Amino acid sequence: MEAHALTVRLTHDVSFPYMVLLASGGHCILGIVEDVDKFYRLGETKDIAPGEAFDKSARAMKLEQHSLVQDMAGGAAIGYLARDGDEKRYQLITSKYSAKMKDCSFSFGGMLSHINRIIDKEDIYCGSSNIDEQKLKDFAACIQSSIVRHIETRVHRAILFCDAVQKPQWKRTLVLSGGVSSNLYLRQRISELCAHYGVELVCPPPQLCTDNGVMIAWNGIERYRQNLNVLTKMPDTLVPEGRSPLGPDISEQVQACNLDVPFDWKNILVKKI
Repeated sequence: MEAHALTVRLTHDVSFPYMVLLASGGHCILGIVEDVDKFYRLGETKDIAPGEAFDKSARAMKLEQHSLVQDMAGGAAIGYLARDGDEKRYQLITSKYSAKMKDCSFSFGGMLSHINRIIDKEDIYCGSSNIDEQKLKDFAACIQSSIVRHIETRVHRAILFCDAVQKPQWKRTLVLSGGVSSNLYLRQRISELCAHYGVELVCPPPQLCTDNGVMIAWNGIERYRQNLNVLTKMPDTLVPEGRSPLGPDISEQVQACNLDVPFDWKNILVKKI
């Protein structure tokens, strides 16, 4: 995760500190990067990651049997079909879902269960006698919108939190990384949010967003430059760690600010104008 958080500095001129969203098939973390070895976690997923929600939804819909997307990964397949779909046809997420906890933590497990119930109830999968192409595209759009909108509310609260604790420097730049960050709808929604608050959005190239050796090497270079725990030779004993959290967890500080985030913030702005 540390390597994912720092990769952007290989391809873009991004200075510390900055905010980072790491969204992939195995992780979803929103944090602050203050230096090469200094991170703070604003929130992370409490159950599954967004990429897993995308992939399991695609499998439940049997999209590997769809001629247009059969060779795509689950998230990419849903994103492709969603382009021509109606994201309002099925209500998979409400403002209450993302307002339960006033922090920046994520939860996609309940959403996935709801998706599976609708798929089973209405036979929304390739090969079903009750399905038509438009219904499949509409449901794909609803899945994508629900996952992305949930992420969006957390990023929105993180931006407001930076102001609440008088740390405006934390929100100068937001970096999107991880496989899910390649989703165009996610980039569009987060880009509009950042533009509204004057936050610069930066996205590393897609090939550097997934797990790769380049980001690990770059992480080593960043540490080597500052002489931070870079081994010149292998020690006699290595102690493996099952988990390596990305810095201290400050999610309780976020929750203590009790920040309300409007789910439909764009519509509210339009009404005010």
